[in-house]
Amino acid sequence: CLSILFFSAFATSLISIDNIAVAVLNWALMGYFLGKFVGQQDNSNLSRQDKFYERKLSRTSEALLPLVTWSLTFMLLSFSWISSSADRELLKIFNTPTSSTNQSELDSRWKSLFNVAQREYGLQEAHFRYISDGIRSAKNDLIALEATKLGITKFPLDFLLLDRAAVTSESMGKFLDAKRYRELQLKIDPRHSKVWLYLARNQIELGDLSAARSSIATAKSFEILLDDEGKDYMRNLEARLVP
Repeated sequence: CLSILFFSAFATSLISIDNIAVAVLNWALMGYFLGKFVGQQDNSNLSRQDKFYERKLSRTSEALLPLVTWSLTFMLLSFSWISSSADRELLKIFNTPTSSTNQSELDSRWKSLFNVAQREYGLQEAHFRYISDGIRSAKNDLIALEATKLGITKFPLDFLLLDRAAVTSESMGKFLDAKRYRELQLKIDPRHSKVWLYLARNQIELGDLSAARSSIATAKSFEILLDDEGKDYMRNLEARLVP
């Protein structure tokens, strides 16, 4: 069983090298086999009594090995099943056909997604982003924002979750909330020129034109990082600031 686990983990690691859970399991099993087959000692010089205890220990180990192996296998399978429960739930929801013109189907989707955000164990940053996007596509920005907030509570430094919260707030006209999320993004990446521009847009909407000019000036200092779309966005904001 350990051999099967080792070769399974090794094969998986070849196609999933960025998965730390697979990597740890792979190296742990590799260490076990190296210790078992490479680290064997020469016991030819042991005394008769020592050899007796060596054989007794070996028989005990052989008796316990199946129990330990099956216990370990069960634990690993249980951990894998539980940790992937969120993926299974989301896959089931997203695989259920939903018409964009059927409000009851849209309501059913966002409710199901929000339930996963509230109760599912082991949700990661990407899960919350999928949930937020799914609820927004079901035409409920308010609940999408609430789901995103749950993710931010758990992962306060996730740049993309903060971005989704800001975008959703902006689409709802909650520019003060959007401004706060943009400021949190800039604490994480103060050189992100587009976020400086989005912050400037929120400041314009709030009537704080002086702060908006300052934000645009900061974005200009990182203008080399802006693409053509970002430069057009900056020119539009500057046009709004012309008296």
